[in-house]
Amino acid sequence: MKVVMTESQAWRVSIQNLVCSGSTSEEDDFGLRSHSCGSAATNTPQDKLHSKRWTKAEDDLLVQLVNKNGAVGWTTYAAVYFDGKRDGGALRARYYNNLLPNREPRKPWTPKEDCFIVKRRKEIGNKWTVIASDLEGRSGNDVKNRFTSLCRRTL
Repeated sequence: MKVVMTESQAWRVSIQNLVCSGSTSEEDDFGLRSHSCGSAATNTPQDKLHSKRWTKAEDDLLVQLVNKNGAVGWTTYAAVYFDGKRDGGALRARYYNNLLPNREPRKPWTPKEDCFIVKRRKEIGNKWTVIASDLEGRSGNDVKNRFTSLCRRTL
């Protein structure tokens, strides 16, 4: 794999900078089309239920519940332990995207990981959790967000 940058500039990496072994730097070789890097859907305003930041106490409670009872019953957890301040979907998303034991938050992305994401996305599509399973310390949401970020930098 060739990378046209220094490691200190890795945060500036974009799909155009990546030249994976066995491919060219053309966009089509990465499986990207205009629709694959489209802008995210705009969120509609909802009640302020989800706009509040997560507290350390909420995170600790959620991890404790999952360790004790398993990653099931998100709606029940929300109703019983979070007094309706969070819904089941928010609990599940918080756990899988931020609190998984093997997740390494804020770990810098490497050019090798970027190339892997683009290559695997071309092969299997938007199966972010499958791609993330081969990247240590990354969730499916991390991988999806990184791919979207790489796409935006090419536009």
